[in-house]
Amino acid sequence: MKKLLMRAILGFSSLLLMVSNSSAGPLDGINGFSVGVSGSHAVFAATGIEVEDGENIKEYGAFTHTHGSVFVELNINDNVSVGLDYTPSDITTPQAINVQHHGSQRKDDVNATSVTNKAQITFEDHTLLYLKADTPMELKGGNFYFLLGLSQVDILTEEVLGSGGTYGNTDTTGVHFGLGYEKDMDNGMFVRAQVVGADYDDVSVTNSNNTSVQVKAEDMIGAQASISIGKSF
Repeated sequence: MKKLLMRAILGFSSLLLMVSNSSAGPLDGINGFSVGVSGSHAVFAATGIEVEDGENIKEYGAFTHTHGSVFVELNINDNVSVGLDYTPSDITTPQAINVQHHGSQRKDDVNATSVTNKAQITFEDHTLLYLKADTPMELKGGNFYFLLGLSQVDILTEEVLGSGGTYGNTDTTGVHFGLGYEKDMDNGMFVRAQVVGADYDDVSVTNSNNTSVQVKAEDMIGAQASISIGKSF
């Protein structure tokens, strides 16, 4: 977490310094607010680790998801906005199924027993606080911008374990970096296209029936492309 916060602080400081040198200071006056909606297609990936009696079993996984979000921004000046983006729908991983055989490695052995474990993860209430800073780069009447933000998301574990026990819920924090393009339209409307990458903190949960069994998610990353439409007031 300390490393994550340090990167965020350094990033915010760099963007503020850039826009401060471009014209007036970023906090000289509030310049209205904006609201909008976004549609995004994202890919998420992580390394899952099952720890049992000191032994680690690692497996890498990735999935894609399409979702919508709503945002509101405070326009600090012509170059800088601070915004809040909220995803009301859940982001759910595909279900993983694992069959464990006991007593024999042969599935057709009548003396063998097996248990089936099913699990999936749901990410709920993804909330992103971000800083958007315009750049001098323009293209066909629009301009490019940088985005830097911090997010928080609840992680709900949903499992049916034949081996017994459950895993509790948790949450994680992410840092986001992005590049976008915005073009103003009539009546205060605007459209945007942006690509944002994310890096999330590692998490771990413990089996309720056996505290020697843990499941960890490490190196959690994400990338998403979004199209947004909004209105400034």
